[in-house]
Amino acid sequence: MKKLIFLSLMVLCLGLTSCAKEDNKVNDVAKKVFTGVADIEDDENYKQYKELDDAGQLSEDGMYKEASSLVNEDESEEVRPAQVLVTFAENDNLNISYYKDSGMQEQIEGSCYLNPNEAVYANVAVSNDAKSNLYKFSEFKIFEYDETGKATEVNWANTNNDENLVFQIPMDYTGKDISVVPVGMYEKRELLLNDYYIDEDGNSKSLAGAWTVDNEETDSNSIKISSVTSYLVSYQYDSSKYFFVKSEPEAQYQDNDDGVVIFEEGKAFSDVGKYNIELHPYITVQLKGNREWTYKVNKVSAGDEKKEQTISGLKYNDKITVESKKKIDWDYNDSLLSYDEDKVDDGYEYTFVVKEANASFMFDPNEYTYPHGSLRFKCRGQILTERTYIGEGSQIEYECETVDDGYWLPNGNHSITVSTAEQTKQELSSIKFFEKKEVTVNLPQPSYGGSIVYYNNDSEIKGNNVKVYAGTPISLDFVGWEGWICNYEDGYQYRSTEDSSQQVSIEGKEVDIAFTEDESHKPELTVVLDNSLETDLKVSVNASSFSTEKHYKDGILSGSTTIEAGKIGTENGISLGFANDTIKAGQALKITYKAKNADNKKYIEETRYVQKIPSTEIFNIYDANDIATAKDYYESVKISISRVDVNTFKSVSVDNGNVSLQYEDTGNTITNGDIVDNDRNVIVTITPDKGYYVSGSKNVSKDIYTNTMSYKKYKNDIEKIIKDHQIKKVFTVTLDSEDAYGDVLYKLNGTEVTGTINVREGQKIKLTYTISDSKYQIKTGFVHLPGAGKEQSVEIKIDSSLDGKTIKREDYFDVESK
Repeated sequence: MKKLIFLSLMVLCLGLTSCAKEDNKVNDVAKKVFTGVADIEDDENYKQYKELDDAGQLSEDGMYKEASSLVNEDESEEVRPAQVLVTFAENDNLNISYYKDSGMQEQIEGSCYLNPNEAVYANVAVSNDAKSNLYKFSEFKIFEYDETGKATEVNWANTNNDENLVFQIPMDYTGKDISVVPVGMYEKRELLLNDYYIDEDGNSKSLAGAWTVDNEETDSNSIKISSVTSYLVSYQYDSSKYFFVKSEPEAQYQDNDDGVVIFEEGKAFSDVGKYNIELHPYITVQLKGNREWTYKVNKVSAGDEKKEQTISGLKYNDKITVESKKKIDWDYNDSLLSYDEDKVDDGYEYTFVVKEANASFMFDPNEYTYPHGSLRFKCRGQILTERTYIGEGSQIEYECETVDDGYWLPNGNHSITVSTAEQTKQELSSIKFFEKKEVTVNLPQPSYGGSIVYYNNDSEIKGNNVKVYAGTPISLDFVGWEGWICNYEDGYQYRSTEDSSQQVSIEGKEVDIAFTEDESHKPELTVVLDNSLETDLKVSVNASSFSTEKHYKDGILSGSTTIEAGKIGTENGISLGFANDTIKAGQALKITYKAKNADNKKYIEETRYVQKIPSTEIFNIYDANDIATAKDYYESVKISISRVDVNTFKSVSVDNGNVSLQYEDTGNTITNGDIVDNDRNVIVTITPDKGYYVSGSKNVSKDIYTNTMSYKKYKNDIEKIIKDHQIKKVFTVTLDSEDAYGDVLYKLNGTEVTGTINVREGQKIKLTYTISDSKYQIKTGFVHLPGAGKEQSVEIKIDSSLDGKTIKREDYFDVESK
């Protein structure tokens, strides 16, 4: 009974969210959903739950009476009594993963049991099996079942505004069984329909042609249709008033005689959402000659012999030809007509071509010939065989007409967009029939700025090279680094040549030109040369778009010198060169590098030492590991260079611990052999081994000595520091509190202590002994003071003799009977 109710509810909820005309598809989905939940009673968790319920092991509110009996001993501590069985219906149009946590780490496999206040989260994606690209996830429906199997939909609102939350069981919920049904819907496909013409002023004017979508005529500029079926769009216009100019997408059929435009059949996964058709009113022109003449339009005779004639019903690229035995002088509108005069055997031939609006390019297909094959040219679906004027932005399409054996016209985009005459002619001339042979194309990556993803026939190319036929187009998509601008749109094409081995280039240059660094990503560079450099030293500074050299010689430079380099690129880092000088023993060139962001919250600081010249030091502004994603831009870089006295660091050793040094400015640890200058601050740390401590009170915290000083002071004072802060052993003593006659109390630093404790040399433990048995007293000698025999105390000073020993009352006090 429960299954039948559950199925009917699922069919209802799916049907309400799907297209009404797609009943058969909705039923299919419902069957798939039912298949996903029909095996609930075969689920082992469900069987276990029912067995417990039938055996009376569940309380009235559904809690397990003996939860520990359901798990192994090693799991029992982590299992909580579960109350509610949760099952999940399937929807083949959706890929869903369910989780018990908002971070979606603990995935739910199959059904599960949950307590009140626990929640279910989901990650939802549309399956590739969906029947349309407009299928969307709609909602989760939650159903609960009573003991009779009756289903009721519940509404547990998502009060947390967590988009991944499916539901949270209310704290006071007492039900035992719920099911989750994921519901999707096929959105209506909206088609935008636009028909227009361009007037003499370049303005777009709407028309009133008749659109038909799936045999349904509409005069609206938009229509919504089913998204799961194919569809057909056509258009009818008044061919006595208008002629066809172009359409988007390209029409499959178009005829000016009948005024019909038919588009290719649309599919359920079609991305086409807009249909545009441009028409134009027929054109009328006037021609005047200085003698009488007759004419032909597109080689068809028309009109009587006159000096002045009005010719109407013309379309773009229609040709008016006039033949005359004598020369004729013409008067015509050159914005509407192009003019050409030819001398023929029996006189003259004049040709006027109706210009397209903004027609700036004269295309003559006979001018373009190609080795190893021939092409057929089209514009707006019309084959071009004669000279034609074409407007900027229009498409000239081409296809293979003939081809020699062993050659081919490569696949790809066979169209050229008309721009300037020079550019368009260059693109037409560059069309080529390639020898059909396999070549190797190397696929380089830019040195900086980003990466390139390569494609062949829409499939991503893996690896550093690919073998293809010569002439094959390879598409490039660009993935820029943070702070870099991509100079080319995705889909840029490189066409392989006939070279057996070659490398992809962009506009004939290396692929490094693909990216340009944003100015905001470039830091300001300042280099400070200290007056301690006043020798023959040459210092060169090189960075992207900046280069300079400074020479301390003959007084050309004196004192400190500051180089303001301005903004620099970060792709190659900063190169510092040193030459034309020597460095004395015990000295070095000290280079301090500091990079900071705008608010100085993030910075990098590094110090290097140069002891040999010539030398080159390179500083990378961004770390190689995060250069592509670093969100913090460095606003400034300051480099200071000076000559300093240095030492080679040699570590010192201590028993039962170690002495370490760190630079105060960078935090880097100084190791044996490192160069350190005397004025640089270091952090000195003495760390004891386990079971030991550093003695002394000054600069000691938590048994560790730490102090900051110049390296010069460290060299002078380290022996005294070690002597004053000796590493000593932590002693262990056991305090015996058991006594037959009274109570034994121990205190360390005023705090009561018991058992085995750690103590240090010089500390004192106070032992207080109190007699509790009235028949006995503490033996005090020959004189008994009042009360002296009942309680006594002693201070025990810690030294190495007590390490590992047990302190007992009888070692300090004797007891005697009264």
